[in-house]
Amino acid sequence: MMIQSSIDFYLQDAIQKIIDYQFETTYKFFKNLALLYILGFCVPLLIIIFENDPVYNKYCYIVGYFTQLIFFCVEIIQMRD
Repeated sequence: MMIQSSIDFYLQDAIQKIIDYQFETTYKFFKNLALLYILGFCVPLLIIIFENDPVYNKYCYIVGYFTQLIFFCVEIIQMRD
């Protein structure tokens, strides 16, 4: 009985449109966050692993540090909301 009422609730047009809109807007946001994480943290980490030059390593550590700082600030903002 409870399962059927939940299914009926989610099949309503207005609710489905709200869910679709939220999915589309959050998809874009989280896609950008994932790209930032991959390009700003994972790629520099891979460069550090495979490159032995201290100059490259220093720059990669700095890029990774600032990327993590951005993600930390995003988390702080989300905790305040």
